[in-house]
Amino acid sequence: MNMMASGFSPITLPNGVACSGMDMLGLGFAVLGPRRTVLLSNETWGAILSDANRGLIWASGSLNARRGADMQALGAALDAALTGERSLLRIEDVAGGGALEMLAEGIGPQDSGQPRAAVIIRQPETVWPDAESLASLYCLTPAEAGLAESLVRGMGLAAACRERGISQNTGKGYLKRIFEKTGARRQSELVAMVMQGVSPFAVRHDAFQARESA
Repeated sequence: MNMMASGFSPITLPNGVACSGMDMLGLGFAVLGPRRTVLLSNETWGAILSDANRGLIWASGSLNARRGADMQALGAALDAALTGERSLLRIEDVAGGGALEMLAEGIGPQDSGQPRAAVIIRQPETVWPDAESLASLYCLTPAEAGLAESLVRGMGLAAACRERGISQNTGKGYLKRIFEKTGARRQSELVAMVMQGVSPFAVRHDAFQARESA
């Protein structure tokens, strides 16, 4: 799970157009108020969140998470959106093997005078970037990118080092440099960041700018 915030850019699509458009794209869409209250939503929103295996749940008119740690991350993401930031969150399924990605962006106070957030949820495709793509995207060396690929696929560090034929101490050195270059602090953040990089919700502009200035 991970949250990324960037500069505020208000969403101005009419709610009806947004709901029907998101349905056509297979995306869940809702407008949320304070305390995660769902003010309106489209059909896909309900269809996605009706699955009991999902880490997010829509119940009693509010959006919640099934696990405590995810609930904290969800609250932080939505609070940030309600104060004018854009947040991206990835919530793993309860039984594993899948996840939901959520994009939340503030749309400012309206008639009620209270801030609101537009929230989009999607079931990300399992698109795993290869080592070459990771090297290009994050300016990693081939060895660092190879280790990052294994870690993103869910391996622990020890298993990833065995797969790559390197010692664990060497792997720790690679991992330290991977974290420095990507800005991640732990493996879960690295996975979320990489999957954001291959998702339509986020683009790693900073990595491209770093390559241009190198």
